[in-house]
Amino acid sequence: MESTKTSYVISPKFLLPASICLILCLSAQFLFAQVRTSVQTGSWNNPATWNCLCIPALAEDAVIAAGHTVTLAVATTINNLTVNTSATLVDGGNNMTITGNIVINGNYDANRPILLTGSGTTIDGFGTVTNMGGVTISNGNKTVQPSTNLTISNGNFRINVGLTVSNYGTITLTRDLVGLNAASTWINENNSTFNAGGALLITGVLIASASGNKVNYNRAGAQDVKV
Repeated sequence: MESTKTSYVISPKFLLPASICLILCLSAQFLFAQVRTSVQTGSWNNPATWNCLCIPALAEDAVIAAGHTVTLAVATTINNLTVNTSATLVDGGNNMTITGNIVINGNYDANRPILLTGSGTTIDGFGTVTNMGGVTISNGNKTVQPSTNLTISNGNFRINVGLTVSNYGTITLTRDLVGLNAASTWINENNSTFNAGGALLITGVLIASASGNKVNYNRAGAQDVKV
């Protein structure tokens, strides 16, 4: 008996949607940053610290999970950073550069300034930045989200030349708010609060005219009022 060989021809009308789907799936990997979450306490540069068994790349997002303490071993750049409640990120004397958004619901132990470089990015969280590093807005305007209730203790908050921080939440600063030139600007938006524990923009612009906003001067002893 002769065997019968059957040939199948795939119509182009079926190939086109499949090709589009493949392109979209591949594009999504580049459009949305990978999220790397800690799975244990350890060094940032130890792949075993992360759920990917890798070191987070500079274009990726990093999340320090609750109960973990992660310590930088070298200067590090990341896209978005989240420090969850009861989690701690220790910079170990190394710079951390964040090009995206930052959320601190736990503790960031900063011996070096946290460098926020992204344009149009946000600051959020209800945690604490401890130690002497503080926060530096080194590039791009920033928005403090309405849900923010963040305390920055011992370190200064610096706004680079010509940049603006728009505060919609609550920021408590135990040291100085520093403007690096006359155009460095802090805007207290509607119903926001800024608690100033040190010098408040000796150089720079404070705009605090929005409805319901508060600027509280909390330093013990004499303190200049910004007008």
